[in-house]
Amino acid sequence: MKTATTALFVVLISLLGVAQNANWKPYVSKELGFELAYPAGYHQAELPCQIARSAATSGVQSLLYVKKGTGASEASIHVALDRRPFNMETLRSRASTGWEGPAQVEVGKYVFYFYGAGGGGVQYADRYYFNLNGRILSLVFDGPYASDSKSPSEETREVEERMLERFRLLNELRSGESAGGQPDHGKPED
Repeated sequence: MKTATTALFVVLISLLGVAQNANWKPYVSKELGFELAYPAGYHQAELPCQIARSAATSGVQSLLYVKKGTGASEASIHVALDRRPFNMETLRSRASTGWEGPAQVEVGKYVFYFYGAGGGGVQYADRYYFNLNGRILSLVFDGPYASDSKSPSEETREVEERMLERFRLLNELRSGESAGGQPDHGKPED
């Protein structure tokens, strides 16, 4: 009986995972060789002028911009490619202070670099960076924010975690290779 109960529990957990994945929309970049997914509650939107200007002047290519909600409940996800070399100096230039190094976050077989809330009493988006063939792939999660917080909400943190878990390199999906057989995905040069 214990084995049957355990098997039923495993099946139910698997079905819950399938149901949760059904509510996510895929994003695939064959040109850059990666895929990810974002929640169905988000919709593709036009990049805000301030972000578009900043991206254009710094040579960053916007790949995906999605958002949900309005006003204080607005949340957005911006995926972009910075063609500058992926190294610690370039990542430090993206810090709110301009000098501190990012935290290293391992998700499955991938390594991301993270910046969250900074100082000064203002709100900061959660930003993750990934070494994509020697260039910087960024995933920026902005809002919503609680009135007393400098970081995005707990709901946004859950979206971040699930989105990073769904990130895959296409050449690994096709060949079945692990990250160990690929270029170093995340260890920047100092």
